Amino acid sequence: MNVNLVWRGIVIAVVTIGSALLAFPLSEKIRLGLDLKGGMNLVLEVQTEKALDRAVILARDGISQSLRKRQTVPTKVEKTSARAFVVQLPDAAGAVVLRDIVVKDFPEFQVKQLLEGAYEVSLIPGAATTIADKAVELAREIIRNRVDQFGVAEPDISRVGADRIVVQLPGLQD
Repeated sequence: MNVNLVWRGIVIAVVTIGSALLAFPLSEKIRLGLDLKGGMNLVLEVQTEKALDRAVILARDGISQSLRKRQTVPTKVEKTSARAFVVQLPDAAGAVVLRDIVVKDFPEFQVKQLLEGAYEVSLIPGAATTIADKAVELAREIIRNRVDQFGVAEPDISRVGADRIVVQLPGLQD
């Protein structure tokens, strides 16, 4: 019976010493966050209006080029607002070509006739939100890639609201 107690005591002592060795030093085992270790906290705002503006400009240029490739030369292509532009065409046949190009190549846009030969090409209502969301996600990925290049341990890069990104970098100072 005494031998059994001795073995139990030895096993308990070995487990206790092994646990103590694995637990210390605590600074290497426990990762301190931004609140305990300090670091940088940045709130960045993505300029979604510029992304929308850029999407409209790209569509305007792309539609103009496509019209010219199909031998329909617009008399005037002019941006009228942040989310729309007007295309003036010399004949009604050009309107069919314009609608075909927009439907096939630019599904986030719609065509509406204003006057004879003048057509407004504008973003459909849900497309603006989609483009803005993609711009924020792209910015978030770019920030993550740049932070990862520096090897920062456990950066927190998250989206807050419609157009903001919060970047928390524990352990880094200015």
